[in-house]
Amino acid sequence: MQCHVEIEAETVVRWSEQWPDEISHNAHLPSVQTAAAMRAATPQNLPRLHQLADQLYGVWVRGLGDTARRDVA
Repeated sequence: MQCHVEIEAETVVRWSEQWPDEISHNAHLPSVQTAAAMRAATPQNLPRLHQLADQLYGVWVRGLGDTARRDVA
């Protein structure tokens, strides 16, 4: 699984416009939304996604400190 938790609304619009073939080619998959559905859901979903991004990157940054301490020891 790959995703961009740091995404902004403008990026959703840009990507859905730049990659329409990717969406249509995979439209038969239950996990694939139409570009219109993604854009419509973005205002509702983006705040929670940003919260998750803050949590994810916070854990990642703390892990960097642990790695640096191990390298020094």
